[in-house]
Amino acid sequence: MEWRPQSNNLSERDLPPSPSSLVLFFGYVLILSALSILVLLARKDSPQLADLARSAVCATVVVALIYGMYRHRPAHTLPWLLLGASVPLWFLRALLNGQADSIWRLVLIFASNLLTIVFFATLVRYRNLTRDLLVWLDIAIITLCGALLALRYITAEWWHLVDADPLASLRILVLPMVHVAIAGGIMGVALTMRRFSLSLSLILLAQAALLITEIMRLDVSLLHGLQLPVYSQAWNAVAALGLILFGLAALSSDMRNLTEPGQSVYRLWGPAQVTLIFCVICFALTALAGAPWPLPEHPETRLMVITAIVMQAALLARCNIAIRSMHSARSELLHRIENDTLTGLPNENALRKTLAVWHTSATPFALGLFDINKFSQINHTWGYDVGDQVLLAVARMLRDSKLRRVQLYRMQGDVFALLLPIYSARQGKLIQRLSRDLLQKLRLPLQVKEHRLFLSANIGISQNADAINTSPETLLRDAETALFRAKLQGPNTLSLFVPQMHFEITERHRIVNALRQGMGAEFRLVYQPIVTLDSGTTTSHEVLLRWTSPELGEVSPALFIPIAEKAGLICEITHWVLSQAFLQLSEMPDDQHLSINISAHDLCDPEFLPILDRLAGVYAIDPARITLEFTEGALIEDFEHIPPLLRERGYRIAIDDFGTGYSSLSYLMTLSVSSVKLDISFIANIEHDLNQRALCGALISMCRDNGWAVVAEGVETYAQHEILLAMDCDLAQGWWYGKPVAKTPEHGELNLRWTADE
Repeated sequence: MEWRPQSNNLSERDLPPSPSSLVLFFGYVLILSALSILVLLARKDSPQLADLARSAVCATVVVALIYGMYRHRPAHTLPWLLLGASVPLWFLRALLNGQADSIWRLVLIFASNLLTIVFFATLVRYRNLTRDLLVWLDIAIITLCGALLALRYITAEWWHLVDADPLASLRILVLPMVHVAIAGGIMGVALTMRRFSLSLSLILLAQAALLITEIMRLDVSLLHGLQLPVYSQAWNAVAALGLILFGLAALSSDMRNLTEPGQSVYRLWGPAQVTLIFCVICFALTALAGAPWPLPEHPETRLMVITAIVMQAALLARCNIAIRSMHSARSELLHRIENDTLTGLPNENALRKTLAVWHTSATPFALGLFDINKFSQINHTWGYDVGDQVLLAVARMLRDSKLRRVQLYRMQGDVFALLLPIYSARQGKLIQRLSRDLLQKLRLPLQVKEHRLFLSANIGISQNADAINTSPETLLRDAETALFRAKLQGPNTLSLFVPQMHFEITERHRIVNALRQGMGAEFRLVYQPIVTLDSGTTTSHEVLLRWTSPELGEVSPALFIPIAEKAGLICEITHWVLSQAFLQLSEMPDDQHLSINISAHDLCDPEFLPILDRLAGVYAIDPARITLEFTEGALIEDFEHIPPLLRERGYRIAIDDFGTGYSSLSYLMTLSVSSVKLDISFIANIEHDLNQRALCGALISMCRDNGWAVVAEGVETYAQHEILLAMDCDLAQGWWYGKPVAKTPEHGELNLRWTADE
C-alpha cells in the first residue's frame, strides 16, 4: 500500500529517524554495553581500571546528551540540561565511594538527588500533569506507599543500631524519603504516558537502576562503621547501566517529544489505577503487620502509622473524587444526549423519548416541524457564526412566543419541533394558530451583528387522532410529509397533514422509479428563443428538458426536477442534457448560442467540469457559445470556486431567477457574471402595476451599471415587450416570441429569427 500523508501540516518532528541516526543509536548500544561489562569485571581485580571505565561511561553519556540535544532539537531543553548536570555528580560520587564520612560525598548525594527531583518536577510541568488532581493524588499515594515500605524495611531495621545519633537518624530517615519521592515521580510519569516512548521508557529504567543502587548502598555509605552484607560492589555496574540508559534516551529520535502533553484525560478507573489501589492496601497491611509494637517504645512505628493514615486518607479522597467525577460525567453525557449544545433546547433524542412516553399513555398531541428556508445560504454567505446567531435568535423567538404547554425541541440542522398535548378540539386548532403567529413574526427583519436578515420558514403539522394506533415514527413521518408539502406551496406557509398526502408520497416513488427506468430514452430537449430586443434577432436559445413517460404521460419539469434532486438523480440527468445540447449545437450555425440550466447539485458533482471539457473537445464547441445558468442560491450556497473555473474555460455565466434569492450584490460581482435573467414575477404585471414597472426598471438599470446583460423572462404580451424595450432591456424570452420547439428532421432548423412585425 502506498503511504500518503494524512495532513499538510507536517514538520521535521513527524519524520521517521534517518538511517544514520539508527546506526549511531545501535552502535552506541554496543559500545556502552561493553563498557558496562568492563566496569563489572574490572572492579574485582583492578579498582583503577574500574574508575577509568566509569570515567569513560560518564564522559560518553555527557557527550551523548549534548549530541542528542543538538541532533534532535527537543522542544524544551531544560529537562535534558538537568539530566546532563546530574551525570557528572553521579560520577564524582562513584570516585568518592570509599570515603563514607566525606562531607563532599554527602553534598554530591543530595545535589544529584535534588537535580533528579527537579528533573521530574519539570517533566511533570511540561507534560501538563499539574491540572488533574487525580494524577497528583495517585502520585502522592504511590509516594506514601513507598515511604511506608522504606520506614518498615530500611529505617525500622536500622533504627536501633544508630544509638540515637541524630545525624545518623536524619540520614536514615531523609535519604530513603528522597528516593521514595523520585520513585513517585517515576510512577507518576509512567501512569500518564499517552503512547509508548522509547526515550521516556529508557529514562524511567535508568532512574530505577540508580534508585535501586542507592537503596542497596545506604548501609555502607552513610553509617559509621555499620556493615551489612546486603550491598556488593557489583551494584556499581547497575549504576553504570543507569547512566548508559540516560545516554541512549538522548540518542533516541523521540527524545524531542519528551515534554509533549501526557494523556488528555486521566482515566478514573483504568487497569493501572485499580492495580495501584489494590497494591497500596496490601502493602499497608503487610507493613503494619510486621512493625514492632508498642508505639511508645518504637518512634519509627509511630511514623509508619501516621504515614499509613495519611495514605489511606489520600486513597479515600481519590476514590471519592473519582466516583463524583463519574457521576458528573454521566450526568453531563445524559444532558448532551438529550439537549442541544447551541440553543439549550431538548434535541431529537428527547423528542423521540417524549413521543414514546405519550404514545404509551395514549395521550393525543400535535407535532409541528418548523424549518428555516435556505439556511445554508446564510452559513456560506456570512459564516457559521452568523448562522449560529440566527438559530439562537429563532430559539429565543420560539421561547418568547408564550406558547402555553407547547414543548420546544431543536432537531438536526435548522429544524425545530413544537409538541402540544391535545385535550379538546379547540386545542387541536391552537397549534395551527400559534404556527401562523410564528411565521408572521418571522417576516420581521432580524438583526444579527451588522447584518439585517429577512428569513422565511415553513411548518408541517401532524396529529395523532388515534393515539393508540399511531406510532411516534409514523407521526414524525407525517409531519415531515406535511413540511415538504408546505415547502412546495412557497415560503412562510404551513401545511396540516391529511391522509391524502400518502398518495403524494406514493406518486413521488412512482416518479423516481419511472425516472430510473426511462433515463435518457424518454427525455427530449426543446429550445425557447432568446430575442435581442433592439434588433429583433434570435441568436440564442434556452435548452429545456421534457419527459414523456409511457406510464405517467407528460410530466412537468417543475414536478420531476425537485424529486430528481432529492433522489440524487439530477447529476445524471444533467450529464444527458449536456451531451445532447453539445451534439445539437455542433449542428447549428456558428453564430448560435445555447443557455443551459445547471442545478446546485451539479456544482457538487466532481464529474461536472471533466464532462464539460470532454464534450467541448469531442464536438469542437467554442465554450463562448454556451451560457450556463445558475440560481443565486446555487452560487452562494455551494462551491463558489466553480464559476471562476468556468470563466477561465470561456463559458458565460448567467444568474437565473434574479431577485428571488439571498442577493449579495458585492459577492455576485466577484463571479464575473455575463448576464442576469429577471424572474417572471417582475415582468408579469408591468403593463398594469406602476410600482412593479418602477422596480423592474430599477433592476435593469442596476444590472446594466454593473455591466451585466439583462434577460427578461416570461414575456407574453406585446405591451410587455414595448415596456422592456423602452427600459433598455437587452434580451427577452417568453411565449410572445415563440414556444419551445424541438430540433427534429420534421421541423428542420430552429426558428432562428424573430421580428416584432410577426
